[in-house]
Amino acid sequence: MLNEVFNKLKAAGVKPGSLLIVAVSGGPDSTCLLHLLLEAGAQYPLSLHAVHLNHLLRGREADEDEEFARETARRWAVPATLIRRDIASKARKIRKTIMETGRVVRYQLLEEVRISQGGDWIATGHQADDQAETLLM
Repeated sequence: MLNEVFNKLKAAGVKPGSLLIVAVSGGPDSTCLLHLLLEAGAQYPLSLHAVHLNHLLRGREADEDEEFARETARRWAVPATLIRRDIASKARKIRKTIMETGRVVRYQLLEEVRISQGGDWIATGHQADDQAETLLM
């Protein structure tokens, strides 16, 4: 799997020393991505910055994901930005679905952090269902 990560990085044009802004939801896909990028950095030097967005939709479970993202970044010595946004209120205000609003806000946040941190790339982990969602959106 690590070789696949190297190949994807190189194919995308990611150069050694690049700063990658990594979306970390607290779930297994994004946690695995962060871990693989850390491992890849041992042979292909990269700088990483984790970003977590708490959509404030799932109460305690969302807070636990946020804390997991915070602790994972701390334990792995990865700088992190953790943000809370009331997605449900924003969705009502702009008359979009919660899913669509969450996705738009997430990517806006990732781009804002990329710019503020001087990042070169944004990395997100997707499973098959996420890819289907992207196509549908």
